[in-house]
Parts: sequence; C-alpha cells; structure tokens
Amino acid sequence: HIPQGMWTYTVGSKAHDPAVVRRTAPAGTKYYTEEIHRGAFVIPPFLVDLLKK
Repeated sequence: HIPQGMWTYTVGSKAHDPAVVRRTAPAGTKYYTEEIHRGAFVIPPFLVDLLKK
C-alpha cells in the first residue's frame, strides 16, 4: 500500500522553538539527523514572500 493524498504536519508553541534540537538522535537511526530536524522547519522563499503579503 502506498500512502497518498495531502499530508500535513503542524507544530505550534509560544514557549519553545520547535526547530531547536533538544536531544540527541537515538542510536541506529537511519534517517533522522539534527540537520533533517532543522530542515523540517525551513520555510521556502516563495512561501516567505506570500506570508509577507
């Protein structure tokens, strides 16, 4: 089965910056890195422009 359709991931906090890595990745992780974590919160330039309007 291949998942399909629209997916969303929503995070919100007034106290913590979710882009800040707060703990070390578990040993043996094949995908997750601190760079992947931070990259998950990067807003593409075209969206930054749209949000300014």
